[in-house]
Amino acid sequence: MTLLGIPLGAGSGRTRYARAMLLYHEGEITIDQLEAYRIASAEDHLGPEIELQKVEASVAAGPNLKE
Repeated sequence: MTLLGIPLGAGSGRTRYARAMLLYHEGEITIDQLEAYRIASAEDHLGPEIELQKVEASVAAGPNLKE
């Protein structure tokens, strides 16, 4: 799912982010996953894997509740 069917290359980051926005609108990904695609969209030669791993780690760690 990480490349959303879009190969790496010129303009691919923004195209991938646009597709991620559609998936978010359809309820297929979370707002945090959409943010990962937004951050990664600036780098056409890199996929969003690193940013998505950060999201998964944050979810696995649970909420950061401060009292």
